[in-house]
Amino acid sequence: MAGKSDKVINENLEINKDEKDKIEEFINVRALVNIKYDKEVYKIGDEFTIRKENSQDMLEKEYVELAGE
Repeated sequence: MAGKSDKVINENLEINKDEKDKIEEFINVRALVNIKYDKEVYKIGDEFTIRKENSQDMLEKEYVELAGE
C-alpha cells in the first residue's frame, strides 16, 4: 500500500515541477511599438507577458522592453 501512495505523491511532485517550469518560461514586458502578440493587440506602453523563447528577438528588435525598467 505504501508503494501506491508514494507513487501518487511523486506524480504530484512531477506535475508541480512541470507547472513551475511553465510559469518561469514567461516574462513581463512593456510595448515600445503597437504590436499584435498571441492574437492580442497591445499599444505603446502596455504591459503584457511573453514567452521567454520570443523575448530575445523582440528585445533586440526593440519591440518591447522588460517591465519595471
